[in-house]
Amino acid sequence: MVLLDPVEHIRLPLRKALCCHLLFLENTVDLESELAHRKESRHYTELRSELYRLAAEGSVKPAPVGRLDAFVHQTFVELQQRVREPGKAALATAVERFVDEARKLSCDTCAGTALPVCKDTPSDDLTVADAGHCIQPIRRIFAEVLRTTSAYYARYSSLFSKEMANLVEFSTSASGTKPHSFVLSHGVGGMCRTLADRRSRVELKVWFEDSPESQVLHFDRGDYTLIPAVLFHECVCHAFSGLAAPSGKRQDTLPDDPFAEGWMDWIAHEVMAEVWEGRGIVETGERHRSEQLEALGALHAARLESGQAGSGTFRYGKRAGERAEKCFWEITGSRQEARECLYRLSFDMNLLGGTAYATTFNDLAAFLPSMGTSDPLPRTPETYKLCALLAQYVKHGDPGRFSRELSALRIGDSYDKRIEQGWAAR
Repeated sequence: MVLLDPVEHIRLPLRKALCCHLLFLENTVDLESELAHRKESRHYTELRSELYRLAAEGSVKPAPVGRLDAFVHQTFVELQQRVREPGKAALATAVERFVDEARKLSCDTCAGTALPVCKDTPSDDLTVADAGHCIQPIRRIFAEVLRTTSAYYARYSSLFSKEMANLVEFSTSASGTKPHSFVLSHGVGGMCRTLADRRSRVELKVWFEDSPESQVLHFDRGDYTLIPAVLFHECVCHAFSGLAAPSGKRQDTLPDDPFAEGWMDWIAHEVMAEVWEGRGIVETGERHRSEQLEALGALHAARLESGQAGSGTFRYGKRAGERAEKCFWEITGSRQEARECLYRLSFDMNLLGGTAYATTFNDLAAFLPSMGTSDPLPRTPETYKLCALLAQYVKHGDPGRFSRELSALRIGDSYDKRIEQGWAAR
């Protein structure tokens, strides 16, 4: 059987380096802080630099053909030789642990009996997609993010079904050119594509430096801790968008869409923060939560920063979401209930997707600018009308009905003027 749009993953030469970095970063959180406390951070820096050099040897040009497990094992054995010096006992202990972990890595076990061991051929993608032990930490994070996102959609939107989670795939890629989606100086980014059969493909992208001699992967602790935030954006904002569209058709959102990239990006931030801080509707077993939360805050702030491509549109979308939550707070009198209502409206709109959510978002945004950012909400006719509709939505829970009733509030020139004022205030 020929697969349409088969899942693709990072090619073997760079995957060897990525595996080395993942194994190192997974096991050095405590070591890095310990050495910093003992004012021996230079030892960690030296070790990290040496690993970069050794890992890059797997992606020289032409790329050497060889098994990933043998390369990773040999890399850490060589790294072990570099730390057998007086005063580096902590490093020696850590690298010994790396060697033990590297020995557990087996391409034969990963491939099993049904798939071939990776040899830098197209069939590698099937093996990595099926098991992918070499990128297991990244696959684990994606599974956790998708599980969390699905739980929130299932809790708050009646349009969501559990089968929708099975439509989301994961892939990885590497690029020698940093795209605009790499907001920070780090070397990771993400994207989500809608496929012809309603599936979504969430892709984690890593950056490498390409030269005539080799491809050097740029992947450090900052990149690693940023991965959950990147994947939460893709899963919350894009993976389920349009799956409940009345037309049955899905379409990718534009890069500057204020709802997807502003409103829903804020929702993705809030969902991850809730769960990673232990306040969410599900729990997570992620070990590096404090670092990942710092990365989340930095990424979210950078997207909204003046001068960043699309930041005005993103701020406009986020403000609309924040003001909608204030309307819900006015209606319910409870911050918790307001947040739950906001989640319901957000996930409903996103699942409807396409023109359905675009119309509802524009209608909402037309009323919201007049409300400002202060508490309590101003007592204006627009406020009363919108809060009344939102109160009815809270009761009946029908997003289609809410959208129709909201559209009915549009009144000629006054509506158009409010739209213009909203965009001018971005």
